[in-house]
Amino acid sequence: MDIFNETEVFDGVKMTSKQIAGEFEGRSLRAETIIHIGSMLAGEWPESAKDAFSYDWDDVFLDLGLKNEAEVGLEWNEYEEISQFLWDNGKSGFLVQFATPIPENFTARGHSGSWGYYTTKWIYAETYEDACAAAMKWQDEYIEKKRKQQHGEK
Repeated sequence: MDIFNETEVFDGVKMTSKQIAGEFEGRSLRAETIIHIGSMLAGEWPESAKDAFSYDWDDVFLDLGLKNEAEVGLEWNEYEEISQFLWDNGKSGFLVQFATPIPENFTARGHSGSWGYYTTKWIYAETYEDACAAAMKWQDEYIEKKRKQQHGEK
């Protein structure tokens, strides 16, 4: 797939990689770590993948839609076994850690936020573009949740 061609991404709108980048910049959203499971975990794991599975084990497995390590009988550092488990469970797409500033000080005009105080979320999708679409949806929901918390809503 040519990532510069148009791709269905967000709310049914076709966007190019350049448009995704512009959308992310306008939203203060970024991809922190991108792991293509099908190619990066087939042999010797890169440090970024080792870090993801060692530091964020439960979140990564949750976002992959899989059981946690205790339920599958794996340890975070059993890389070959994890690779086989992911393959056996049809997970060969993209595992991406997205980040966004934590929204604060909501007003009628919006909110403030800074990259000095941000949160992250692991998202799995078969394509990078689908992961980006899911990240934008996550960010929208996260901001709304924080707005409701500030205003004492449920």
